[in-house]
Amino acid sequence: MGLHPKYMPRLEGGTANPTVATLVAASMAYKVPLRELFPGLDAEGSGK
Repeated sequence: MGLHPKYMPRLEGGTANPTVATLVAASMAYKVPLRELFPGLDAEGSGK
């Protein structure tokens, strides 16, 4: 993905502030739809 190895735990733990490009790259690397990186959010993004 081209990210520093020390960044990955922060990204996976939710403490990083990734760009949209980083999120897209992660979804492609993990071969999952981008929406799967945000469990708990509904289609409108409210999380309810």
